[in-house]
Amino acid sequence: MINVTDLTCFVYCKRKFYIKHVLGFKQKPTKQMIAGRIRHQAQELMFKNELQTLKKLKSPDKNKIKDILKKNLKHAIEKTISASEKEIKHFQIDTNLIKKQFFLTYKKFIQNRTLIVIDLMQRKNLFGKALIDALYPRFMAEVSLSSKSFSLKGKVDLIEEHKDKIIPIELKTGLAPKNNIWPQDRIQLIAYALLAKENFEKPVSYAKIIYSGNQEIKLYLNSFMPYEIKSLISKIKGLLSSKNPPPRINSKKCLYCSFREHCEAI
Repeated sequence: MINVTDLTCFVYCKRKFYIKHVLGFKQKPTKQMIAGRIRHQAQELMFKNELQTLKKLKSPDKNKIKDILKKNLKHAIEKTISASEKEIKHFQIDTNLIKKQFFLTYKKFIQNRTLIVIDLMQRKNLFGKALIDALYPRFMAEVSLSSKSFSLKGKVDLIEEHKDKIIPIELKTGLAPKNNIWPQDRIQLIAYALLAKENFEKPVSYAKIIYSGNQEIKLYLNSFMPYEIKSLISKIKGLLSSKNPPPRINSKKCLYCSFREHCEAI
């Protein structure tokens, strides 16, 4: 099966894809990769503990609810940072910046979650398990998805589950481009939306990407997108069996590429 990350790599730079997947050169860990992994693991831990944390609430106190959600977020990021101490030291990663970005990403979520919880407590008098059972949307982090019909698999950052729909979500630390969404991110969203559509019984009509600064963009599915993904997969399979690397393209992104040395050597 082709991985969704293979699609994004192919769209971003075909030559990089070839060096990595055909020539077999491995990507060395980078500062950005380690920081990204910390954020993903912290997010997974946060949502894993969220419902049990809310289950303990005894009253619709706005400040208490906000505080308990913030504490859960803080615990998740600090525990993850602690587990990655050696790599953080080696790459001289600014943990304060990671914490700041993490809190900014979930600031709006905590505000919205607090209002939903208060509403369920006050309007429906729900607490404990009854509160958790009625709480929507629900979030699942780092969800593995696959499709035999597309011969595609991947792990989406977040699944937002509502009573009547599923929304796949990708979180990015970079800024959105002026023309709305980066090409490789667009393909990633389409792929995850199609995978989610096959893996969940609830309908999927769009996916969301959230860039740095909480820039949220929705991408709606259309009838041409499955063919677009299948066409990309076909091109990838063709390149995997090719003996000729794609031509070099001089670009600003080449300056920071971890495969630059290998790229210049072939």
